[in-house]
Amino acid sequence: MDQLAPRVAVVSIGDEVLRGDTVDTNMAFLFAELYERGARPQLGLTLPDDLPVIVKQLRELASSFDWVLTGGGIGPTPDDKTRQAVAEAFKLPLEMNEFALAEYARRRGTLLNPGQREMCRLPAGCELIWGEGTHAPAFRVANVFVLPGVPQVLRAMWAAIAERFHGPAVHVARFRARSGESRWADLMAQFVARYPELEFGSYPRIEGGWYSELTVRGHNAELVERAAREFQAAIDSLSDQSQQ
Repeated sequence: MDQLAPRVAVVSIGDEVLRGDTVDTNMAFLFAELYERGARPQLGLTLPDDLPVIVKQLRELASSFDWVLTGGGIGPTPDDKTRQAVAEAFKLPLEMNEFALAEYARRRGTLLNPGQREMCRLPAGCELIWGEGTHAPAFRVANVFVLPGVPQVLRAMWAAIAERFHGPAVHVARFRARSGESRWADLMAQFVARYPELEFGSYPRIEGGWYSELTVRGHNAELVERAAREFQAAIDSLSDQSQQ
């Protein structure tokens, strides 16, 4: 469906996420934002604070996707390794960025302490990213955007770059089915084959009783609505037959 949409990988970095100490809301936020803009999130990955692991994964992802978004690991403490990993992955020196230092100090309105200065040690030649109301920079190297892990700060940084991620608009039609998926799974397969340019999804829920939310997605709004109506009518017909 999305041959023209940029393919994006989203990476969360941090042992605290893998341990379950921190609930990762960043990935869900970025997935939704990307999809809303017509980009195509195709992979979500969580990595430990392990320099060789991060370097290896970044090299592979950068060569496989149009864009890579990372969140986490750019602070000043020893467990924050993303800045170093990006520099190594792209074979760049990690150096003190004088403009980042000056802008960070200006935004804070104070001199920087050693930890704050360390956050300005960045891959040479990187593009700096500043969010509204934020102090320390995020950055981009090649097709990899490196964002902070704190959700509120990540969202401010994302707002500064969101317009770069766009593709053909995706239209979505939704409806509910009260009968079990097993009753109409074969029927759904028929619609998938009939409309190869569309995406069909079924998502079971237990909220006030069991049901499935079904979605039809595609770039052609008229086709999406027509297929959804036909699919819903076909499922309803099965339910009507079972009551006869």
